[in-house]
Amino acid sequence: MTIAPLPADIEAGVRDILVSEFGADAALLSADGRATPLLGRGVGLDSIEALALATALESAFDVQIDDEELTVALFATLGTVVDFVERKQRDRGESSPGGRST
Repeated sequence: MTIAPLPADIEAGVRDILVSEFGADAALLSADGRATPLLGRGVGLDSIEALALATALESAFDVQIDDEELTVALFATLGTVVDFVERKQRDRGESSPGGRST
C-alpha cells in the first residue's frame, strides 16, 4: 500500500526536481515560494523542459498526466504544479477501493 506524500513533501519534491534536473536556482525557488514562475522569467523552462518536468512528476509522484492537461496554466508557477500533483494524488486515492492509494 502506498501512502500519498503530504503537501509539504510534494512541494519539496517538485523543488528538488527543478533544481537537480533543470538547474533551477534554489534561492529563487525559496525567495518567491509557490509564486515562482516556471516558464519564461523565473525558472525559465521552455516547452520541451515542461514536458520533461511532466515526465519527472509522473515518475516521482506516481501520477498520470493526460495530454489535455499539459497546458501553460499547469506550468505557470511552482504552486500550480504542486496543487496539480496534490489533486491528482487525491483523485487517485478516492478512486481506489477504500479511498486509499494502493
